[in-house]
Amino acid sequence: ALLARACAGDRTCLAACRAFRPGVSLPTLQASLADPVRRTTAAEILLAADGDPFREALLAAVRADEAVRVVAMLHAQETVSESRSSRFLVAALCDEGLSSSATAALASTPVRRLRRGLSEALRRGAAGVVAFLASRSGEAAARDLLVAALAHDEVRAEAGRALLAKGDLRALRPLLRGGSREDCEALAALPSDVRRRELSKALGAPATRAAALRAIGHEDASLWRDVVPWLKDARLRGEALAAIARTGVDRAIPYLIPYVSKSEEGREARMALVALAGEDFGEEARDWKAWWRAQTN
Repeated sequence: ALLARACAGDRTCLAACRAFRPGVSLPTLQASLADPVRRTTAAEILLAADGDPFREALLAAVRADEAVRVVAMLHAQETVSESRSSRFLVAALCDEGLSSSATAALASTPVRRLRRGLSEALRRGAAGVVAFLASRSGEAAARDLLVAALAHDEVRAEAGRALLAKGDLRALRPLLRGGSREDCEALAALPSDVRRRELSKALGAPATRAAALRAIGHEDASLWRDVVPWLKDARLRGEALAAIARTGVDRAIPYLIPYVSKSEEGREARMALVALAGEDFGEEARDWKAWWRAQTN
């Protein structure tokens, strides 16, 4: 009866409905979402009611029914200043199927007003939240939260890329310490001159050296001389060989030839030389030396 009167526009009854306990009212509210007459009021009550069961029930309905999605997202957008609505939208950001709708609903809401809910979501490493923050990286609050996201392996590369694209170098050390392929690729978001400067520094630090070698590419060709000394380090030789090959600098060829052999590591040196020379002279270092002498005479 209360729900029927609330649907008829009785605000007092609507307020009373918000105090429903989940076990008593949740089935009725869920059923009401399927009723076009009661749908808007039911969504409003579920948004305003206190407790995770209400929010989870509404999220489930929003996933399953486009009509419920439209009503719930619109009302959440209109009441986003209320903590329960903002928590609902942040939860929706974490859902792959709902994140785009939630992002649109939050378009005019400053990130600083959502900080608490977004921080809680980031502790779970929510990719949808990081994508949202990346789209709002012009805001200082969004960048601060992206810095916090760098602590999570699964979203570090995306968060770091967004920060570096804005010139925020707080992402550098976490990306280099992470050192995964995705982390190293994220460094491409830096301007070339800044990237080369920072990679040169990273090569000088044991904790970031391997990742720096992994990150060097063709656009970092001027760093090849910085890489050559690390050919002598057996632990880093494979990364150094690959880095030099990616630079495409043929002047590095004589430094690679001594490492050619029939071993696995020797084959890595041979493949790096093939990448630089455009020819293959086999697995004997003396054959490569003879070819190089002919090139330089």
